Amino acid sequence: MKKLTFLLATLLIGGMMFTGCKKDTPNNGGNEGGGGNTPTTEKVYSVKYELLETAEVEGVISSVIPGCKFNVSYVDADGKTIEVQQVTAPWSVTIENVKTPFDAKMEGTVTYDESQIPDTNFFFVKLPMISFIGTGAPSPVNSFKSYSFHSKQQFLDGVQQNPRLLQFEVSKTF
Repeated sequence: MKKLTFLLATLLIGGMMFTGCKKDTPNNGGNEGGGGNTPTTEKVYSVKYELLETAEVEGVISSVIPGCKFNVSYVDADGKTIEVQQVTAPWSVTIENVKTPFDAKMEGTVTYDESQIPDTNFFFVKLPMISFIGTGAPSPVNSFKSYSFHSKQQFLDGVQQNPRLLQFEVSKTF
């Protein structure tokens, strides 16, 4: 009888030891089994949203038409959409302490002053860009678009036929 009691006590204590060992394992950032891995550190960046006034588009230095204004929305560090109205290029805002993963997004519309549109041969450009600032930050992302028009009337007709011509969007997940 003593042998049976001793055997049951040994099994009970042994089972408790295995259960206890599992709880004593240090947290390795989710990596089971130790392996010497250190916890992953959270990456923090700054994100700069910009509307450039000039840029090289397809080998040509282009600039925003005078009199253009932009209604812009962008995502802040908390993931909220912020809207600003009637800004002119160049324009920028920098968001600090952005933690990864993050969906950076800027979009908007262009308004124009018809009296400022050139009468002949011009480019209509939208120059939005998102830059990431910090060690190991990804490359900037842009959505430069350039449209060539031979006359003011061609531009006005183009906008009437395709209102999306006045919209822009650029985004990057990192």
